[in-house]
Amino acid sequence: MEIKQAEGQTLLTLLRIMICALASLSVFGMYPIADHFFDLVRNSDALIAPLRDETGEQLNPSGHVYNLYYDEKAEDGRGLRHIFKQYYLAGSEGALGLVDSAGRIILEPQYEDIILLPQSYVLKQDGAWRFYSRPELELMSDTAWDNVEISRNEADKITSDLVKVEKDGLFGATDQTGNIVVQPEWEGCEINTYAVDWPIIRVQKDGRYGFINRSGRVIIKVRYDYAQLDLYAEPPPEGDGETAAPSVPVIYVCDDGKWGGIFADADGNPQAVDWQIEPTAEVLEDYRNSQLGS
Repeated sequence: MEIKQAEGQTLLTLLRIMICALASLSVFGMYPIADHFFDLVRNSDALIAPLRDETGEQLNPSGHVYNLYYDEKAEDGRGLRHIFKQYYLAGSEGALGLVDSAGRIILEPQYEDIILLPQSYVLKQDGAWRFYSRPELELMSDTAWDNVEISRNEADKITSDLVKVEKDGLFGATDQTGNIVVQPEWEGCEINTYAVDWPIIRVQKDGRYGFINRSGRVIIKVRYDYAQLDLYAEPPPEGDGETAAPSVPVIYVCDDGKWGGIFADADGNPQAVDWQIEPTAEVLEDYRNSQLGS
């Protein structure tokens, strides 16, 4: 049965109330419950009728929902809270805009593509991406990028406070307001590696891999045939009742067919390569796939 506009708005209002209630769960660490619910809501566009303006014209003819989903620190400074907002793409291919759930126009339909961040818009016009402030829509940086990319997980949540950027075939990173953090000088730059317990960024140059920190300083020399950040847990010692050690971050490296692992010291600095560390099956598969793609 087709849902009427009024019914669709009522449903959306109920969803909003439930979002606010469940978002508070994240403050108390109940992330799995909130994540499952947000996963339901982000797929709710099929339940809600198209938005229309006062003349009856449909505002979101593309029918696509745009979810802004991220974590921020709780006001009391303890833990994080989920932030989930839902918007709708308006216009058509090559001339996209954005409207909110009440039908208010947020962005006029004049952009080739749109990325929405907590404090900024990243908008594509004339083949170039630029950062604009929210909600003022003021240009935040003079730099125009050939491409931009944000890191999201399976639930559509933004997982890194960095934005991968491309200029003239080289990659770097900015913060979420367009300030350059890593200069665009790398053939590869993976910001998703920054989101784990050891916040460093994998880079590639001349076919070699290494790691840099958030300031762009090289901390693992870009010299390895392969390097990948993962978790490592020592196998449990023999004997009843023994348990494995907690997992810790490790960088698996391959140098001329020889494998090893690099751990961080107490200050987060890399130690020397431990050539006794064997790669996991997942790392080996990723290595083989990278060789096929080279």
